[in-house]
Amino acid sequence: MRITHICLAALVGLTFTLAGCSGKTPEERLERADVLMQQRDTLAATLEAREIIKKFPDHPETVKAHMLLAQIYMTEGRPDEALSELETVLEKEPQSTQIGRDTLRNYLSVLKQLQQYEQAFKAIDNYQSKYANDEGTSLNLTVARADMMTAAEQTTGAREILTNLRETTTSPAERGLYRRMIAATYSMDQNPTATLDLYLKDYAETTDMATKQEIAGTLANFYAQKEDYPNLRQWVKEATDIYEKNATEELDANRRTEMAMQLAMFYTRVNNIDGALKIMQNLWDGQVGHDFVMPVTQVYASVLLRAGKYDEALAFMHEIATKYPEMKVDGEVARLETLKAQNDLQNAFPPDTSTLAMKFYEDPLVPEMAKTAAVIEAKDSPTSATTTEAGDAATTAGN
Repeated sequence: MRITHICLAALVGLTFTLAGCSGKTPEERLERADVLMQQRDTLAATLEAREIIKKFPDHPETVKAHMLLAQIYMTEGRPDEALSELETVLEKEPQSTQIGRDTLRNYLSVLKQLQQYEQAFKAIDNYQSKYANDEGTSLNLTVARADMMTAAEQTTGAREILTNLRETTTSPAERGLYRRMIAATYSMDQNPTATLDLYLKDYAETTDMATKQEIAGTLANFYAQKEDYPNLRQWVKEATDIYEKNATEELDANRRTEMAMQLAMFYTRVNNIDGALKIMQNLWDGQVGHDFVMPVTQVYASVLLRAGKYDEALAFMHEIATKYPEMKVDGEVARLETLKAQNDLQNAFPPDTSTLAMKFYEDPLVPEMAKTAAVIEAKDSPTSATTTEAGDAATTAGN
């Protein structure tokens, strides 16, 4: 008799549990599915998303459940099922909504990955016909068509589309997008000379300083990959001069600091480790305000490691741990100390000893403004800027 009562109680408890689950709102279920997805429990996340679709077919969250399923299927290598989920969303969401636009972009991206170009072109044709009177949507689809044509190695046609689009706009941002896409067609054709000519022509013709800086950076990267130091130095100098001009005209101290860090990160990409190190040393030696402790720490630590200055990097991280305990870098400090004790720091974070880096050490290139200590405005505590541990910089440097 006692066993019967226990079983009955268990059954009642199970009933209440199931009732509690079934009583969850679609929003709660979707939030739960997102958490499960983040925990990589894709099976449970899939079941939760399917329950939303089954029980609340007309609820707005159902669309998001379909999108979540598409994401899960892609991570599991099931693209056909992902496409089916995205098609369901496209049937429900017009291109006037952000969800509709994002879904179409994802749909075309999957088709491109699968090299199903004909299906992609049919979808673009369909939507361009449907939204012929919507200028913004039509433009986005034209750009998508050029991108798909490039992937399908229809580069001549793609360039014609993109060249025509460039001629219809004066927006530096739009012209920059089309320039990069045209360069991608030349890359597909394995024609670096045409790419170089495109960027050089645009650099000579534009009067927009942001565009000049972007192009100078691109050309510097181009020559860094070719290990062509004379041309690399020329374009790093061009980018640096533009930075100097912009920084001189910038009145906001915080913005100047951001610009300096961006230049330092650019220097690391083109092997000017010496220049990056001097910029970051200058920033840290200045009065670093709380808003910038975290980002300056991240960049400076990564540059020190890239320069092979392991003792300095450790001393710097110890300083951060002592001065700013709220940044929680103790774990990273311990990891670095362990690597040092094992004589493994150099393997974990190889120094940049490339020919290009050595040439920049021999012939330093650094902005004049970096030679004067910066004063950075203080605002909030370090934790207000970001919660990412400064130790992430060490990981970045190792990549």
